[in-house]
Amino acid sequence: MSKIKNKSNIVIILLIIVSSFFGYKWYFSVGYQDHKDAIEKLESENKKLTNKITSNNEVIDKLGGEVDSLESSINYKSTKIDSLNNKLDSLGNNISTMENKLEIIRKERDRKEREIEEFEENYEPKSKNGLFNSLKNKLNK
Repeated sequence: MSKIKNKSNIVIILLIIVSSFFGYKWYFSVGYQDHKDAIEKLESENKKLTNKITSNNEVIDKLGGEVDSLESSINYKSTKIDSLNNKLDSLGNNISTMENKLEIIRKERDRKEREIEEFEENYEPKSKNGLFNSLKNKLNK
């Protein structure tokens, strides 16, 4: 009986070892595979996000250059607008001055036209002696 007992103990021990081995293998292989799949999925997502970040950084750099160019253009155009506004103000002042001069010239023209009309209305042809006496009177004044 002791041989049978020893054999049964050995069989029991072997069964425990084999079942433990298969149990651990099953437990860790299932869990490991799930974790491995999750890790691969996360690594794939990480790679995609890294690629997106890289492409977004490239777009940001490109747009930053365009922004700098546009700001430079805006500054140049603002300076040009200020210069044109100054010229416009100067031309406005010149127009006012010219309008004043034009008004003075119109008044002078109207005065001359009145003098011409008065002269034509009061004109009396003079004889040679009358012209001579008129010139003489003007020279003696």
